Amino acid sequence: MTGDLAGVLISIVFVFAVILASEILRKIGNLGNEFTRKFIHIGVA
Repeated sequence: MTGDLAGVLISIVFVFAVILASEILRKIGNLGNEFTRKFIHIGVA
């Protein structure tokens, strides 16, 4: 049970980290919404 909970928490943190990274790339790198959408889809796949 503890391993399952740890896995779920790690997965959630990873997904939010990918979303945060894409937002940072969009703002700093002046990248479009299409790029960040694809970045998120590839990052969490």
